Amino acid sequence: CSGEESVEQPVRDVTHSEGTSVTLECTYQTSSSQPDLFWYIQRSHDFPKYILKRNTYSAGDNGTEFHERMSSAVQSTSVPLSIQKLSVRDSAVYYCALRP
Repeated sequence: CSGEESVEQPVRDVTHSEGTSVTLECTYQTSSSQPDLFWYIQRSHDFPKYILKRNTYSAGDNGTEFHERMSSAVQSTSVPLSIQKLSVRDSAVYYCALRP
C-alpha cells in the first residue's frame, strides 16, 4: 500500500507592493524519499511557464526567465517560493506541483 501524495497552497491571494519581496507557501506530503517539487507561473491570457524545480538530493534548476529573482529550497514538508523585487509582471497565478 503506497502513501498518500498531496500538495497544498494554503494562502490563495497575496498582495504586495512593487519593489518588495514575498514568499508563497506550498506544503506537501509524499511517501517518496526523493520527491521533485516544481513551481509554475501563469500570467493572464498565457499558458503556465516553468519557474523552478527543487528536490532534497540536488540543487535543482531554474527556468531562464526566473533565475535571478525567484528562489526556493525544499524543507521537510514545504517548498516555499521567494520572489525578490516584485514588479507588476509578477501578478499571476502560481502553481506548486509534486512528482513523487
